[in-house]
Amino acid sequence: MEPRSARQGPSRARRPRASPRRSAQQGSATRSPRSAVQPSSATESRTVLQRAGDVATTSSSDSEEELIPLKELLACSGRSSPAEHGEVACPQPDPLANSLDALLLEKREQCPASAAQASLTQADVDSGSPQESSDEDTQLLEEQRAFLSHFNVKLLTFPTTHPGEPIFHACPLPPPTLDTHRLQPRSVLEQNFLCASPAGQVAFVHDGYLNLLYNTTSACPLPVLRWLFQLTSIWPDRTNAFRTLWEMWMRSDDEPWCPTLQDIGQAFAYMGADLEALRCRRLLPPELCPMDTRLDPSLSQEQGNLSAADTLALVTQLGDICKLLTVCVVACPCRYPDRARRELVTLLCFLSLDHALCCQPLPDLWHLLHCLLEGIVAWKEQLPALCLSLCQLSQHHHNLLAVARLLPDITDRERELRRRLSLCAMAQLLGRAPCTVLSLGAQEELPALEQLLAQSWPDSLQLPTHPDAMDLEQESCYLSRSLLYLADVVVGAERPQDEQRGHLQRLCTQLEQYFGSGLREDMGQFYRSQLKNLATVLYVKWHELLE
Repeated sequence: MEPRSARQGPSRARRPRASPRRSAQQGSATRSPRSAVQPSSATESRTVLQRAGDVATTSSSDSEEELIPLKELLACSGRSSPAEHGEVACPQPDPLANSLDALLLEKREQCPASAAQASLTQADVDSGSPQESSDEDTQLLEEQRAFLSHFNVKLLTFPTTHPGEPIFHACPLPPPTLDTHRLQPRSVLEQNFLCASPAGQVAFVHDGYLNLLYNTTSACPLPVLRWLFQLTSIWPDRTNAFRTLWEMWMRSDDEPWCPTLQDIGQAFAYMGADLEALRCRRLLPPELCPMDTRLDPSLSQEQGNLSAADTLALVTQLGDICKLLTVCVVACPCRYPDRARRELVTLLCFLSLDHALCCQPLPDLWHLLHCLLEGIVAWKEQLPALCLSLCQLSQHHHNLLAVARLLPDITDRERELRRRLSLCAMAQLLGRAPCTVLSLGAQEELPALEQLLAQSWPDSLQLPTHPDAMDLEQESCYLSRSLLYLADVVVGAERPQDEQRGHLQRLCTQLEQYFGSGLREDMGQFYRSQLKNLATVLYVKWHELLE
């Protein structure tokens, strides 16, 4: 005879009708729920098992039965002890598995083993066991290094910043001296200042006594003003000279004193700028490029090797001088005619190419450039000469790109200068005379760019033969990258006029033709892949201007 549970099929776990024994237990629990004594874990486990057996034999047709809560079953089974039932406990996961604590524990366990291994090794050495000598280990290491040197991997990428020029040197410069021969003291305090030693005069400025002596620049003698302006160029600034000169300048009621080109050039020379390159190329007049005879030629190797502290001091002092010159240019525009402004722009752009300054933000210098360019009266006459001077500041293509990017891009005049300078730089880098693009009009810039861009892809560049083909490939792609950036400066960010849309469309076609599928990648594919990525970005940007 089959069991009842088998005949009725699978039944749900229901609360059976109260048996006499269970009724007594439930009744006692119902009568005194708070005072009932909690059964032991073993007794409660036997009760749960008996309930489960009764549930299995109960008919599913009894509608009066109630389901046993799952929470009660889990709570009872959780309090039961596996040892009391003779059951096998389920293995619990190790909380330290796949964790940092497990690695730390394993490391601690390995330390004694390593120490024991080291002691055994030392015992073998002491007992005279055959071991390789340190010379043999060193020789083997050198052989391994020589073998691995054939498989060195170079970082195939382009520099993010321009290489810069060695302009500022790191050797300290003595402060300038004040010539007091023709100065007559007008007070006791002024007499003490003029008769003091050079160090005492600097301390006079640092302590603020010179600011009390001369309230305005008109009251201060001209030699003292020039000496004070030269003193602002000494870095790091420990003299408080800039603050003294700034407050004297701001308190002046009449037309204040402004430094001349010779004063400005001498100040940059005291800062440690080597302007020999500009003097040899005759890009600036001699008064703006004074020869610093205090420098030792043997210290030329230290040029450009500035520490982080020296770089910060140099940036600070350069910013202070640019602030003062900006106020002078704006307040007294007649003191700086067009030619002087053009020469100052050339000098400031050259100073920005220094090794230490190429990665530093120069907002004060950028603002001074903006004020100088906006104050030029005869702009059309000065533009060709300014472009030619800026194109000759450096022979490296990335430096010329840095000059074009340094120029402000706020007004139409500044955008015209950036476009024309970029065209001149591209023509010069491709072996053409820069003067061929100086006389072009605004409507002729994009047609000229079409001709220059067609010669800017790596396979068409004419470079001197290099023994290493990979280096030649890198230089070709590097130059092509700079030419693409210069072309982007020429295109600009403004939508072209209707008659210029066709030229811009042909430029996009050239990008797709030369730098897209037509750019082979059989050698130096990393460089060419980066070049393709840049061409793709420019293609999307220029296409957006046509929409």
